[in-house]
Amino acid sequence: MSGIPEHTFVEPVEYTRLLVALRTAGRSIVIEGPSGLGKTTAVSKAITEADLGERVISQGHLEK
Repeated sequence: MSGIPEHTFVEPVEYTRLLVALRTAGRSIVIEGPSGLGKTTAVSKAITEADLGERVISQGHLEK
């Protein structure tokens, strides 16, 4: 490692609400927005942070 991050993640304004929604049983979540906004990155990070990797039913095109 060179010490230079490959990716920088800045939490979106609604990131806390995303975490709460992910942790709420029976909740469906729709993420929308223009290309390149960081939707996939935010959802992937939130799933990891909420420790829900194996409990998420559908991640669409997200890779594990």
